[in-house]
Amino acid sequence: MNYYRLFLVLFFPVLLCTAVSAQTEGDWSGRLSVGKASLTLVLHISKDRCTLDSPDQNAKDIAATLLHLSTDSVSLAFPLINASYQGHLADDRLLGTFVQHGQSLPLNLQRGEQKRLRPQTPQPPFPYSVQSVNFFNPDDGAMLSGTLSLPEGFTGNTPVLLMITGSGLQNRDEELFGHKPFFVIADHLARHGIATLRYDDRGTAYSTGNVKHATTATFLQDALAGIRCLRDRGFKRVGALGHSEGGTIALLLAAQKQIDFAVTLAAGATSGLQLLIDQNRALLQQSGMTPDTVEAYCLSLEQVLLKTVQHYRPDTSFPIETLLDSLPQAKILSAGLRQNLKAVARQVEQQPWMRHFITIDPIPEISKIRCPLLALGGDKDLQVVVHPNFNALRRHLPRNKRSRLITYPDLNHLFQTCQTGLPDEYGQIEETIAPAVLDDIVRWVLSLK
Repeated sequence: MNYYRLFLVLFFPVLLCTAVSAQTEGDWSGRLSVGKASLTLVLHISKDRCTLDSPDQNAKDIAATLLHLSTDSVSLAFPLINASYQGHLADDRLLGTFVQHGQSLPLNLQRGEQKRLRPQTPQPPFPYSVQSVNFFNPDDGAMLSGTLSLPEGFTGNTPVLLMITGSGLQNRDEELFGHKPFFVIADHLARHGIATLRYDDRGTAYSTGNVKHATTATFLQDALAGIRCLRDRGFKRVGALGHSEGGTIALLLAAQKQIDFAVTLAAGATSGLQLLIDQNRALLQQSGMTPDTVEAYCLSLEQVLLKTVQHYRPDTSFPIETLLDSLPQAKILSAGLRQNLKAVARQVEQQPWMRHFITIDPIPEISKIRCPLLALGGDKDLQVVVHPNFNALRRHLPRNKRSRLITYPDLNHLFQTCQTGLPDEYGQIEETIAPAVLDDIVRWVLSLK
């Protein structure tokens, strides 16, 4: 929700800081504009410690080094990202320039930290009960810790949904950028007679289990353990609700006939390789890259992903420079984009999850689904582009009069009402999830009676 780990994030300020003066103590915040995208930066300065938050990238307490400070100016160098910042005080503001990879960008900071409102986050008292639940993946003994939300007067016939998060390690609320979308969904469903079990991903919060070697197949087994837990508790109508990678897992559970119904939000239905290419194409286009550059990058990316997986050997680095030099389309790419492709290759080599994800192809499994499916997607989703994935579902999903595919205009990957769909908006938007999405889930699940 970090969702797919191949996002292009060209600017990720990581600062180092050691010395401060009283004149600049306190919090400073501002926005760094990068083409159509922008990032909120918050600098915390005190005499003993300096840190930076990048809320739009879900990063907090990044340590930092101050190179120069006078009564009216400040200078910072950021060697980890080949960047620097220089600013001067004027009317109690820091007016300055951020430089990265030779590109200069204005960055003006004002005193104070921008507070983000999350009005949909549920507040007690709740008209339903909750229980703490632990269940185990028998494959490796991982303990998954979760929260079971039970509507008033629930019985064994009450519909229940296991909630499965997107890629990256997240807690049971799928919390990011201050949003708690799974908490919001669980609360709304419980108020309308639908039970849910949401759980911390393995190795996260209160859950245990190996993460280093975990893949989508591992997370599928974790989810299957959750389904068994619900059936052992006497629930007769057990479904799964998955977001992003979790949506793909819900499709696989349905194909394996482990669940009675499925709800997917931005699920990947194409191959992992195709999904990543579509994702990067959409992000680059929306970021203002030229069509030739976008096409050259995506063609190069496809080769980088395929070759690094095919030639993967532990403790051996793939000769990515040689590959890029051999690709005609790569010759028009900037140094920054070529560097990004090199980083992708290293990521594939270092992460079993990524190597496995690239090889996933859910299409043969989709043709095996017999239970009802509600698939939801946002028109402005740039991470799991809705149309290729919905087209795959339409072509391969067996006909079922109770299944539905719904596309929402102006909703992003998190199902927030948005302007561009770029990831930098996620933290800026107050809405956690569009109310229409919540209502459609409730209406559809209750219609299955």
